[in-house]
Amino acid sequence: MAFDQTPTTWLANWSEDGTDITVPIATFPELTAAEADAASGDIRKIVFAFVEKLWTEYNSTATTDIPTKWTMTKMATADAKRNVLKSTYTLKFETNIQTQEVVNEPSSTATATATATATATATATATATPSSTATTTTSASVSKSTSVSKSVTKSATDTVSGTGTKETQTDTATDTATATDTATRTGTQTVTATATASSTSTSTATATSTATATATATS
Repeated sequence: MAFDQTPTTWLANWSEDGTDITVPIATFPELTAAEADAASGDIRKIVFAFVEKLWTEYNSTATTDIPTKWTMTKMATADAKRNVLKSTYTLKFETNIQTQEVVNEPSSTATATATATATATATATATATPSSTATTTTSASVSKSTSVSKSVTKSATDTVSGTGTKETQTDTATDTATATDTATRTGTQTVTATATASSTSTSTATATSTATATATATS
């Protein structure tokens, strides 16, 4: 903020009509109607009430809002013997050396600077781990049977003919053999294959941005 030079900021209900200035008596806490009376009033009390009111407003104004070409201080000392309080007000004004016009307040400059910084970091990790499992199951069943059959037929015929010592004999023999082999094989084979792959990747991304804005206002 800055110094506000309008009269109503310092003296409530101040008004003027181009000819007369009007300020209610109530604006000055230290002044009564009798003390301000034009015929029977007390100019000392009017001046004191006026200066005390200005001091009260000046002293309650923020440091950044008080004027620099008009300064005001107050010092009070007590005189216990006389039971009085001595108040000393010091007002200083800077005026033009030729015209005695109060010098203008310097222009005020307000500068605001805002800085924003944003940082983002993202990290991802990936690891590839292949794994495979193979299972083979083989079963074989063999069945074999052998059958052998043999038959033998033999017949003999003796024939004796003639006389004397001569003898004729005829033998007939038949052998029959049968062999049968039967083999049966049954095979079952089971193959199971399992493959598993997992992957993890790692990546890191960092982004940093800084924005600075400066605004300057001069009044």
